[in-house]
Amino acid sequence: MLYPKVKFTDIKRSSALRAQSLEHAINRSLLPFFNLPRNQNSSKNTFKTVQERIKAILQKDHPKHIALIMDGNRRWAKQRGMSSRQGHLEGAKRLIELLSEFPKIGVQTVSLYAFSTENWKREGTEVRALFHIFELYLKTYAKKMVANGVKLKVIGDRSPLSPALNKLIDRVEEQTSRGTTLNCLLAINYGGRNELIRAVKSWYDAEVVTGRSSVAELDESKLPLYLDTQGYADPDLVIRTSGQKRVSNFLLWQMAYAEIISAKALWPDFSVEDLLDCVEKFQENQRRYGK
Repeated sequence: MLYPKVKFTDIKRSSALRAQSLEHAINRSLLPFFNLPRNQNSSKNTFKTVQERIKAILQKDHPKHIALIMDGNRRWAKQRGMSSRQGHLEGAKRLIELLSEFPKIGVQTVSLYAFSTENWKREGTEVRALFHIFELYLKTYAKKMVANGVKLKVIGDRSPLSPALNKLIDRVEEQTSRGTTLNCLLAINYGGRNELIRAVKSWYDAEVVTGRSSVAELDESKLPLYLDTQGYADPDLVIRTSGQKRVSNFLLWQMAYAEIISAKALWPDFSVEDLLDCVEKFQENQRRYGK
């Protein structure tokens, strides 16, 4: 950007040096008025580095559990004339790239909505492509998850999954079971309503059928023991990409008091900066838990 120059044509030669200094001083005083950000409502973090933002985040109350609804793979692909399979591949790559960033901001658990109970309604070719990607990435990145201290747990109803995929999931869960850096809950064939029905049935079989409890004794403290997420804290922050604002049947019980933030970026474009934006918005809110 060009800045206006102040000239002093009526100053005598003997005062040229003093005039030059005065000109420089005035130009410096004008500089802030002509060097404004393009968008005067731009983020307060425009001039902060990622490291500076992370440091500031860690000094405040930050989410320990983030749930991600990774939306927008197909739209991302369509905008580029690509197949939905390519969009899902790019989304998987983005996830692998971001997994190492969560511990840096103090996140202990991340829940990832990969395939819902409703996604079976999609075209068969897309469903098959998605499950091929699951297998591909579980095989390819198992060692990397172990090296990075990631503990994988697949949640959802695994009964419709193929024996080969179930066997692979069991193997990777065992390989990563000693990870302590990040808990990764990967939701495959998951639906919040389905989970609640399965949990109630499991509780009934374990407690009522055996005569240990009566139906009247079921309460909010007992049911979570039979949810897929048993043993893990509820999410503090739920992020949905692509600008959508639906929870889409994800963690219905667990997100009762979570902050829900919609990010505009499509999932393959979701960056570290976008993640930090969401966490900073989370920190602007005061969680009251009904008080």
